[in-house]
Amino acid sequence: MDAVPSLTLRGTTFRWGSRTYLMGIVNVTPDSFSGDGLLGTDEGAARVVEGAVEQGRRMVEEGANILDVGGESSRPGHQPVAMAEELRRVVPVVRALRAALPQMPISIDTMKREVAEAALDAGADMINDVWGVGAEADLARCAAERGVPYVLMHNREEPRYHDLMAEIVAELQAAVRRAVALGVDPNLDLVAVHTGGRGADETERVHQAGCELFGGHSHLVHVDDNPIAIGAGVIVVFVAHGVSLRVRIRFRW
Repeated sequence: MDAVPSLTLRGTTFRWGSRTYLMGIVNVTPDSFSGDGLLGTDEGAARVVEGAVEQGRRMVEEGANILDVGGESSRPGHQPVAMAEELRRVVPVVRALRAALPQMPISIDTMKREVAEAALDAGADMINDVWGVGAEADLARCAAERGVPYVLMHNREEPRYHDLMAEIVAELQAAVRRAVALGVDPNLDLVAVHTGGRGADETERVHQAGCELFGGHSHLVHVDDNPIAIGAGVIVVFVAHGVSLRVRIRFRW
């Protein structure tokens, strides 16, 4: 029998395929598509960092196994963020979360190598590349050079397809091959794919291609400040089809 693939970060061992793990998303943005961005117009930097730590602690208490920090929204129509501004947003948050939760695995969600490098230096453990199938390979190269886990996500500027599932799977497979060619070790450093909340067919087909799966479920409404999942069956589908991580949990604070 083959050994269960696993990854250990800061004492936490993720045994892929044995269960579904939870990733808590800390959005250091004013324009998160889920409406829970920590960055508001009337908050100073110290309050944003404090709020991020409060949110991170609460997510851990609610069962998060890893925290993901991002400083640039990827929602449709998002405003691009300059590198200096993104660094200003995420580095203090990563540093504060690392100090407050020293054993908690942290990933950095970014499109920029410089931001990934700075976040890793501040205490992040993993790179979450939201444009993993794009033309640029800087983040995959960074992950290889730093020897850290690398998550690549499927994305397109224009979501137009002739054959949706075939094109998504082919682009993810090509991105995985490119990352491995650049030196990311799929056995040691975890090449995974984030399916972006797509359907069960894609989940199954990508899993059969030999990749660990992250599934993004972000459709929440808030009733009396409590997050309620829309279409919670999506989570059931993820679990049933072997998704390892990234059934997202998000909170307003």
